[in-house]
Amino acid sequence: NLEPDPVLAIRKERTEPLILDIFKKPDIQNLGDALDYVQEFIEPPPENLLKSGIKTLAAMKIISGDTEEDVLTERGQKVALASKAVSGDVQMASMLVSSFDYRCDYEIAALVAILSYKDISVKRLMRPPIKGDKRDGEKHKAKKKSFTHEMGDIFTMLKMYMTYYQRVKKMTRNVLMEYCYDNCLEYKVLSSIRRDHLKIWRESRFLEDYRDPDVRRFDRFTNILFSIIHGYYINIAKKMKGAKG
Repeated sequence: NLEPDPVLAIRKERTEPLILDIFKKPDIQNLGDALDYVQEFIEPPPENLLKSGIKTLAAMKIISGDTEEDVLTERGQKVALASKAVSGDVQMASMLVSSFDYRCDYEIAALVAILSYKDISVKRLMRPPIKGDKRDGEKHKAKKKSFTHEMGDIFTMLKMYMTYYQRVKKMTRNVLMEYCYDNCLEYKVLSSIRRDHLKIWRESRFLEDYRDPDVRRFDRFTNILFSIIHGYYINIAKKMKGAKG
């Protein structure tokens, strides 16, 4: 039996990772070469998905533009290297690159691990309340409220994870499990995220050698916010464009 063709999966997915991966090949000099390479596939991705991927990469300054003569930028080269640590996800790789410029790489590596966890949500990071226990239900609501961040779920989940993480080395496993339970946190999920967090951070530390010395840094929260924006401002712009008023 033949193994599933990854190109078939690509047809239904975003094409930014595919385009960036092609740019890594030594004989690809510009976007025209990359597009020619794509056309050699038995079943190339739909043209509309390719165009969308190209526009996104150009807007993120990963490629210099959307014409056949345009090339991978210096930032694009960094993102291409960083993408190995995040399974090819271009936006997460871009966020990682910026995090080293803003010196908040440890927190962003944690955020990448959180966002990469299957079916992640604020609810997923909290243990379920005890059924029929009104007191525990009220406690659960209060804890959720205390974790809630005014900037939304991304920062709420990061706050929940860091609450757990900051105690990992200070407590024994049993004490930490009890702490998580008392604070309505899901120990098993947080522990799994921690393993991925450390792996991503270790695999991306080479980016320290590629820091942009001209980047202006601010307070910790703002640095984290700017790093996120560098990876996801396309999504933010689309959401703002589609918003009413």
